[in-house]
Amino acid sequence: MNNKMMFAAALAASLLLTACDSKTGDNSQGNNQTGDGIIYQYTDFLDYTFDGNYKIGEASSAVAKPDTEYEQTVTTWDVTFTTKNGKEMTYPFYTTNYTSLEEQYYGNEELHNLSEFDSFVTSVMGNIATTEFVEEVASKHLDLQYDNVRGVYICPEIGDMTILAYPPIFIGGSEGNAINKEIEIVKERVKLGSGYSIADTDLKSVCSNPDFTFTCQFVINNNLDKEKYIGIMEDIMKDFSEYVGTPMNYNFFLAESENQNWLMRKMHLMGEEVPSDKIDSGEINYSDELKKAILERH
Repeated sequence: MNNKMMFAAALAASLLLTACDSKTGDNSQGNNQTGDGIIYQYTDFLDYTFDGNYKIGEASSAVAKPDTEYEQTVTTWDVTFTTKNGKEMTYPFYTTNYTSLEEQYYGNEELHNLSEFDSFVTSVMGNIATTEFVEEVASKHLDLQYDNVRGVYICPEIGDMTILAYPPIFIGGSEGNAINKEIEIVKERVKLGSGYSIADTDLKSVCSNPDFTFTCQFVINNNLDKEKYIGIMEDIMKDFSEYVGTPMNYNFFLAESENQNWLMRKMHLMGEEVPSDKIDSGEINYSDELKKAILERH
């Protein structure tokens, strides 16, 4: 498993894990909680990013892939907090201890811990943004339900929808000298006093952040009315743009399931629309261009 695959798994795990019953220590006044585990190395930043209004639950652990070279112990703490819009949410912070391969992935413990903490912070921000998007924008046009087991939104008449907000730059996502820039960017995101503030996060702030990208994608069966769903997607995109103001990086896709033909797509990169013909021809790789633009602006 390479670093990119690890991040994908980490992101998926963050989205899929659900809250468990546990005792919590009250940190509503922002007083640093104490305890064992990586999360307690970051309580100063947690005080800052949650504006002191959060609780850390007790740790729970599970072993994955036991008795193999990929054996790992995943330790999880549920963190409960209140969003900018006044909604109480619980989200897991987890850390993975690899029995024999940790050095292969991150090179040292400090980067390992930094990467996992950054993944928690940015995943929480992405979750806040996607939840608001579904509730305030997409649900006006589609009946969307959240599958807690698989961590995806479902439209009964269509199927699964991919709705994500995340930063494309992370530790281990590039090769060569770019990894030093990645580390620098990640450290800035979780820097005390100037890093990301979850307490101030909403859909608009995430979509106006040039270091994040927003994705909404769904695939319809070939027997459904194509024009109907093209119209629905266009309406969702229109409402999305009006709701967030000036979104920086986003990609909306609609495709057919049988042959994966694109029925429509719209992408913005650093506030500018990306011509679809350049994507179709292979002249532009959206993901690569976005990463390049973010690295260049730092």
